[in-house]
Amino acid sequence: MGTAARMGPGFFPFLLGIIVALLGFLIAARSLMGKVEEVHPLAMRPLVLVLGAVVAFAILIQPLGLVLGVLALVVISSLGGPEFRLRDVVILYFVLAAMAVGVFVYGLGLPFKVWPS
Repeated sequence: MGTAARMGPGFFPFLLGIIVALLGFLIAARSLMGKVEEVHPLAMRPLVLVLGAVVAFAILIQPLGLVLGVLALVVISSLGGPEFRLRDVVILYFVLAAMAVGVFVYGLGLPFKVWPS
């Protein structure tokens, strides 16, 4: 029996790679045959504010704690949207802060600082 019939530990990743390559080829070929659409310029404001919110969260979580880090994350990233509604931001903040503390501090027992000390 040849070596091609034996499935070793690298068989599944190899097969998955072939499937992903074929899908990529089909998608690329289909895009070349379709109607050409105008490419819009990249919106920099949402990109910068959402990435900045993640960076601010990463920087602020240690000195300010999880709850205030989530506040910075929600407020800064909300400024990147088309409209800023304070009511929606406040509701989102309370839900995300409660979920973050509930899941990470109480559920998983991770040693996050919840409030500034």
